[in-house]
Amino acid sequence: MDSLITVATRFMKNSSKYYNFFLTDENNNSKMIGDYRDITKKFKFSNIEKRTFYITNIVISITDNEKFKSLVYGSDLELENGIQLTIKGLLYERNLIENNIYTNEDWLKYNCNVEQFTFGTTTTLRITFNFHKDTDSFIRLLPSESFVCYLKDNFTSLLSHTINITGHYGEK
Repeated sequence: MDSLITVATRFMKNSSKYYNFFLTDENNNSKMIGDYRDITKKFKFSNIEKRTFYITNIVISITDNEKFKSLVYGSDLELENGIQLTIKGLLYERNLIENNIYTNEDWLKYNCNVEQFTFGTTTTLRITFNFHKDTDSFIRLLPSESFVCYLKDNFTSLLSHTINITGHYGEK
């Protein structure tokens, strides 16, 4: 017969709470709208806990005034540098996607779900990576690592632009 401590420990390991975080800049702003051509803008989530954080979902949301076209970003942005997603540690950085994102169509190159919604005159594109459902995997953030999005273009014409991550601490 298992002791109460053993049962409680097993329960804690097998049940975990999921957390949602928006990537934010140094001012805790989650809206990725601005002209970042002169200075690269960094939006991130940092794992400041002393335990591993497992990212199971990433949702990118882009809202603009008109219908979206495949070969631009949003409804009319022509990105020169693109969007870069990385995992950054203290002495290293690794890309999460092979190439930067320049167009709406670029998201389709990756194992994700892309949906377009129209609300009156605005259009929203939602890009969803469901790692735990689609591939039974996750992105592991060790303590002191960050999930980072670099923006180096002009995003001022967008109405909304955010990245939200969902995950949990502890065991996979």
